[in-house]
Parts: sequence; C-alpha cells; structure tokens
Amino acid sequence: MMWWEKLLPFSIWAVLKGGFLVGLGLYILFAIVIVRQVAMMAQTISSSLNWLLRLFAWVHLLFSLLVFVFAWVIL
Repeated sequence: MMWWEKLLPFSIWAVLKGGFLVGLGLYILFAIVIVRQVAMMAQTISSSLNWLLRLFAWVHLLFSLLVFVFAWVIL
C-alpha cells in the first residue's frame, strides 16, 4: 500500500468515474433542452424541414442516453 492510499479514504478512480458520469448526466440535460428548444422553434417558425430537425434532436437525446448507459456499464 502506498503512502497516499492511507491518506485518502476513497479511490481516485471512483472519483473520476463519478465526475465522468455527472458530466454525462449534465450532457443529457443539455440534450433535453435541445429537444425543448427545437419544439418551441418548430411552433414559432413553420418549415418543411421541421420534422427533420425534431428527428435530429430526438436522435441526439437517444444517443446521449445510450452513451450514459454504456459508460455506467463499462466504468
């Protein structure tokens, strides 16, 4: 056991894992905000590409959720 392991009651890798998961959680919140903003924009501005923008926003949210789940499993 190294000297710094006696001083710290927790693993540095656990702290890094927690920080990484918190960061990905914040990114999920950002993706949710993007979905809401695209929905409000689609109500304000009518266009023939609104469905495509909504699709991209939802796919972005889905991928951010999948990345979080994969990180949870892998880490």
